[in-house]
Amino acid sequence: MNIRTIALTLSLFAAASCRQENIIPVTETDAIAIKTEKITIENYAKAVESAGIITSDKEARLSFKVTGIISKLYVHEGDMVQKGQLMATLDQTEISAQLQQAKNDYEKAQRNHNRMGNLHKDSAATQEEFENSATSLNSARQLYNIARFNKQYATIYANQSGSVIKKEMSEGEITTAGTTVYTINASGSEDWVIRIGLPDKEWVKLKKGDTATITTDAYGDKKFKAVVSEIG
Repeated sequence: MNIRTIALTLSLFAAASCRQENIIPVTETDAIAIKTEKITIENYAKAVESAGIITSDKEARLSFKVTGIISKLYVHEGDMVQKGQLMATLDQTEISAQLQQAKNDYEKAQRNHNRMGNLHKDSAATQEEFENSATSLNSARQLYNIARFNKQYATIYANQSGSVIKKEMSEGEITTAGTTVYTINASGSEDWVIRIGLPDKEWVKLKKGDTATITTDAYGDKKFKAVVSEIG
């Protein structure tokens, strides 16, 4: 550029020197206003698009606390339930028998301990015999409490209001303690979330607090605003 600019300047000077009589006067022209702006570099993140599943942030898996045979299932997939509603029960035959036996053993141990206490006062029973009766009483009490616990938790009640999204077992099946029988979602509008799966190269672009736009087939072109609340 510098060489080309200099060459043009020299050609004009030579022409002006050789032909003085044909010099054309140069007139000033109006200045053109130019607005300048400072150039900055900004990064614009490309939008991440993916399909997801609408679910509840408060999903509960309900199970019995004890092992037994499922006697009755009162609700099915898709049903709405209210908090505290009875959903399922185990067969009570064996559980009730165990409770009655534990109660009888506890009452017997209590009577024996009282008798040993009286004998110990009269020096008719040794200290060891009295302590053994106390130990037997404590053991019987614990077994009785366990039997009552089993009786109480041989039922499933809804821990929250919502909808049954999955029924895992059927009536007549044997279930163990902790095995999921129902899965329910909370029904509150503030409990709904959308879960999506993304490859590593996509999710690393996101952070909590990022905004999102949601569309669904059910609502056509209507758009909903959302916020990234969990990554992991």
